[in-house]
Amino acid sequence: MTTSIITNLLGPICELYYKYEKALEIQSANINTLRNYGFSTSFALNYGFELYEPFDLNSIKLQPGVFTYNDTYNVFPNLSSSTTVDVQKLIKIQELPVSGIGTVSYVDKTLPIQISIKQNTSSIIGIASAFETDGVPYDNVYNLNDSIIRTFESSLVNDSNLQILILLNLENTTLQGNQYNWQALPTSLYRANIQSFRVDNGYGQFYSFSANNAFIAPNLYLNTSISTSLYNTTYMNVYNWANTLTWDPDFDTWYAANSSSLPFFLHQFLVDYFGLS
Repeated sequence: MTTSIITNLLGPICELYYKYEKALEIQSANINTLRNYGFSTSFALNYGFELYEPFDLNSIKLQPGVFTYNDTYNVFPNLSSSTTVDVQKLIKIQELPVSGIGTVSYVDKTLPIQISIKQNTSSIIGIASAFETDGVPYDNVYNLNDSIIRTFESSLVNDSNLQILILLNLENTTLQGNQYNWQALPTSLYRANIQSFRVDNGYGQFYSFSANNAFIAPNLYLNTSISTSLYNTTYMNVYNWANTLTWDPDFDTWYAANSSSLPFFLHQFLVDYFGLS
């Protein structure tokens, strides 16, 4: 039997679910970036910093951040929104050669980097460097991520510098060059997640996800209950298609022969939520 008509109907349903989940993820990332604000006793500045978006691994920049009161976000009023702060890239990549040119590719790896924010006479400069793993990316594991965040915050308790910890997700990234002089190829896919921001306010205070999550409600514009409803509906439709139709000889045999021709998002849903490969 052919199920092309049904799979063509299920494809857009699965696509809607995945795209809505991605929209939620992007919205959450934007809000988490806004949380990384702070006041400093060592600067004549009363604003925090954010990573400049879109994030470019080859040319990292900062931008004026935000301060908050009564759960309201406010951009510092005396700076142009186009103002950016250049970041000197001193990120070591251990697996590249010391000199000459080499190439290394990473898929689903995490690289912790640290940006120090310093005052140079009347200007602000940023310096990006590898952190903790000495420039060796690792598999993205929650326990290891959490340990690195704790190490970052513990190591800076008595440090007067403002610093940002970023866990750089190298989704599919190729780097070319040597250990301190390299470029990410234009085809590279990566994402920067701010994990903690140290503020020199006299209290050795940090703004990490857990602290800010308790302080500021996420206020997502996209409702997670809608996502749950989309998931339930998508699962029900895919489940009914796979389990209530008559398959000859059986669904698993049909799937093994036809999985490559299924709509992309339907196939992805079967892999993610039904354990198929």
